[in-house]
Amino acid sequence: MLYKSKESRVETLKESIYHQFQTLWVLDNRSVYGYEAFLRHTSNMNPEELFQFARDENQLYEFDTLSILKAIEEFSVVSDSKLFLNVYPSTVINKDFPRLINSIIKKYPLVVNYLVLELNETSLENEIWSEPQLKERINWLKKLGLCIAIDDVGKGAASLQQIIEYKPQYIKLDRYFSIELGRTLEKQQMISSIVNYCKSFEVKLILEGIETHVDLSIAKALNIDIGQGFVLGKPQLLNSIHK
Repeated sequence: MLYKSKESRVETLKESIYHQFQTLWVLDNRSVYGYEAFLRHTSNMNPEELFQFARDENQLYEFDTLSILKAIEEFSVVSDSKLFLNVYPSTVINKDFPRLINSIIKKYPLVVNYLVLELNETSLENEIWSEPQLKERINWLKKLGLCIAIDDVGKGAASLQQIIEYKPQYIKLDRYFSIELGRTLEKQQMISSIVNYCKSFEVKLILEGIETHVDLSIAKALNIDIGQGFVLGKPQLLNSIHK
């Protein structure tokens, strides 16, 4: 084992995490729209492994909210663009989550203008999507002025039903759609249908995982609002982006 006890393992993880930020770009004019925060560990431990470790230790809520707090603290020096933060549905319905959000807003009042909470897709929490409490919490977050994104749409648990039920302000298409987009007519037609839906209901559409200039050009031609991917910029420390 990497650490000697449950308590010391979790605490050591908490002390060793930081974030890198990847830029999201408005595709029609190549202006910065915002940044997504990605959790990192000083040992280069995979983020999925980090969260699975926290889940196994029954510390997922504590670890997830610590990541949220650290990212907001780092980003508060910028706060002129949107900040996209991943959050687990189980965290959103936790009884302590409203108190956490209220304390964040009290400390960082401008957060209501820039924070977007991306609901994480994981098969381990499929059942939570059908719980009335999740919908109630999301509606409460929206009333506070915060925005919601459904992540990884087109993959796994993220379904059309969730989009209709939860009415997010942002839809993030899974990177599957960006791979060889320029060569795949079926993907282009599917995206066109989603673009039309988003325009009708004033939802911003984000395409993740764009890695070639050809796919970037097609994404722009399809009228996708926002793009994200290595061809546009890799995740970096915030001070490297804002030098």
